Amino acid sequence: MDRLIQGSQLMKEVFGVETAEQVHNHLEAISPPFLDFLKSTFSDIYSDQTLDLTTKEIIVLTTLITQKDAKPQLKTHIKAAIRAGLTPKEIYALILQLVLYVGFPTAINALNTAKETFDEMAIKP
Repeated sequence: MDRLIQGSQLMKEVFGVETAEQVHNHLEAISPPFLDFLKSTFSDIYSDQTLDLTTKEIIVLTTLITQKDAKPQLKTHIKAAIRAGLTPKEIYALILQLVLYVGFPTAINALNTAKETFDEMAIKP
């Protein structure tokens, strides 16, 4: 299967159709080559079955939280983590675990972003 098609399909699986299409439309308007790069990279990484999707999303959440300025991407991956089977309680525990490494301000921002995302999803933690 073509890497771009596979990447698009995996993005829909991970993020849901609506979010994947929003990402696609946004990036296509800005930089089609960047969108193609994202799809092919997504295909290569997310198609690998060595790690399950839940583990991959834990890794991505951790990385995004440590970047401190990736709120939109963090929200997208919190939703993806929920789709992959993580609970809000587990996501809050992940953030608590990180507080020793990223500091309180960053952890509090991540907690606020998680709560905002759960509210948007109408999920009660």
